[in-house]
Order: sequence, then structure tokens, then C-alpha cells
Amino acid sequence: MTATLRAFLVNSSRALGVEPQSLNDPAADADVQTALLQDVIALREAGDAERSLRLLEVAEEAGLVSDWIEDNRARALLVLGREQEAIPLLETLCACATDAVAASAQELLSMHQSKSFPPDSDSEVQQEGSASDGVEN
Repeated sequence: MTATLRAFLVNSSRALGVEPQSLNDPAADADVQTALLQDVIALREAGDAERSLRLLEVAEEAGLVSDWIEDNRARALLVLGREQEAIPLLETLCACATDAVAASAQELLSMHQSKSFPPDSDSEVQQEGSASDGVEN
């Protein structure tokens, strides 16, 4: 299933006009979620938050679900200026079971509320435990 999921995400990325880097590596079969996160972060950092968000949506539709994916969704929404969607998501993430994501969400909320929000400070790849914890097969 993971090879199929990875292949689907690679093809979806290409359909969005993006050649994935991490997902394109066959070694990503061992940890598809981390490869996905690396690619969506790279897109967002390159100024392509819209495609980053679209790839996250494709992954969710394929059954890839985790707090880290939601964290990256909130970050992309903030970069796109879609605070009315990002803020409730961040508030939900503040209470999530992944401590690092909850802390990151609280920090993003605080920065946003103080208007000193740097739109793309990345701490979201500091995953704890297996990235496949949130993957539904």
C-alpha cells in the first residue's frame, strides 16, 4: 500500500505541475508521510503555498492523516492569508496529542495575535515517533 500511495502522490504532484523531490525517491516507501511533508514544506518555502496546500489535500483524500499534515495545512493557509480557516485549525491543534505540533500551533497563534508572525518559520518536520502513526491504510 505504501508504494501505491507514494506513486499516487508523485503522480498527483506532477499533475499539479511540480516534480516532487522526496516523494520521488523509492526509499520514501518506508516513510511516505515524512517525504510528503518535506515536499510540501519545500513548495511553501519556494513561495508556492497554493500547490503545497493542494498536495496536502490530495494526501488527505488518499487517507494520509496526521497532526503534522494539519500543521502544514495551517501554515499554508496563513501564508495564503486565509486566517479565517487557519486560526480555528491552529486552535484545534493546540489540543492535539502530538506535543510538538500542539506547541508549534500555540506559538503560531501567539505570533499571529501579536502581528509579528513570520509567515514560514519551519519547525514542523521535527516529528516525534513514526510518521506512519497518522496514516490510514
